[in-house]
Amino acid sequence: MTRQQPQRRARWFRAYERHSQYPMFLLAVLFCVGLVLLLDSGGDSASARSLLLLCWLGFFLDYGLSLLLTDDRLGYIRRNPLALIALIIPALRILLLGRAFKILTRDAPARFAQRVQFVAVYLTTLVVFFAAVLVLVAERNAPGANITTFGNALWWALVTIPTVGYGDYYPITFFGRAVAVALFFNGVALLSIVTATLSQRFLDRRSRRAGMVESGGPQAGGVTDGERDELPVADAIARLEAVAARLEALAARPGRLGTGEGE
Repeated sequence: MTRQQPQRRARWFRAYERHSQYPMFLLAVLFCVGLVLLLDSGGDSASARSLLLLCWLGFFLDYGLSLLLTDDRLGYIRRNPLALIALIIPALRILLLGRAFKILTRDAPARFAQRVQFVAVYLTTLVVFFAAVLVLVAERNAPGANITTFGNALWWALVTIPTVGYGDYYPITFFGRAVAVALFFNGVALLSIVTATLSQRFLDRRSRRAGMVESGGPQAGGVTDGERDELPVADAIARLEAVAARLEALAARPGRLGTGEGE
């Protein structure tokens, strides 16, 4: 029992590290957004101060949970000095992207597609939030502008990056429109990445299925447990394709389906 407890805590620590990276990154982005809004308002924005305090509490909670779950607390502090410094300057949490990438790709080989997905998700988050802040700073005091709150700016950025663009909010200043153009091109690149990733996964599944059929089963060719789980689905698809081919062959023979003749 005493031998199993450290192993269980190590599993909990690794699971927490893996699942907390993006939420903590998002809090760091929100902290930077709140800081910009606070400076832009001259320090009079109560909502920006509340956002900064909430993010700061989240960073302290994350660091405390990490220390609680790890067995080597001093080693964790020595290995992660930037995380400790970020408790004092929370905006530095954004610089922990390299550590997040290492953690998220630690339990599996980091293929090129995984790296592209990682960069796309984190970069898009940065672009959306900072585009919202920039367009808000450019538009809020412009005559006739309709993007005057951060909520409006964030909604505008979220519907612009997938190239939807409802048109309910739009920039009217030169700088705001320049931000919109940059956001649009980022959205086109993001859609291309998503499409390419889905296509690659579909092709990978088909190639693995073809390899399993040629090898004669899951035991040959070094098939993994995940591929072995896909075998029932692949077998069902193969059977359906055989039935469809048989029906097409029968339909191609005039009078065969209606006469009840056997073969």
